[in-house]
Amino acid sequence: MLRASGTSVLAAGGPGDTPPVTIPRDPAREAARRELAKRMYHENDPSLFERALKAFWNWLDDLFGSAAGPTPGGAVGLLVVILFVLAVLAALWWRLGTPHRRPARTAAVLFDDGPRSAAEHRAAAEAHAAQSHWSQAVQERMRAVVRSLEERAVLDIRPGRTADEAAAEAGRALPAHTGR
Repeated sequence: MLRASGTSVLAAGGPGDTPPVTIPRDPAREAARRELAKRMYHENDPSLFERALKAFWNWLDDLFGSAAGPTPGGAVGLLVVILFVLAVLAALWWRLGTPHRRPARTAAVLFDDGPRSAAEHRAAAEAHAAQSHWSQAVQERMRAVVRSLEERAVLDIRPGRTADEAAAEAGRALPAHTGR
């Protein structure tokens, strides 16, 4: 019950018409605020973590809700698109393997003191193969073959010869091995 003067009246429902307590509006508001600020009214309130988690899930729900609207098929269509993207990523991961950094290769000396022997090229090829550097291992093995032919005077010593040129010249010098 509220009087015209702006004061609230608490009726006890007892005998007589006079109210037992009359409190003005502002003090009543402050009294209610103090009462509701007591710990016993907030024992079951969610913790800061629970409130943050709820805010995150609400944000995620809003995000997917707004993304599902323009997607053909709505939420189901969005789910299919997400599953398709995940399948493509899984296939790429399976095909390419786990990404990892390879150690930086030490650059070989380009111009050392002189030409290396066939045995030195074979040793370098074995070292590259042991480190799984297959491209360099094959190159060194080819250099070892050519250097071996030069050391036996089957081929004349000529720097800058390509593998195809070496094979063609060796085929002319050794016709029995041309097919191989």
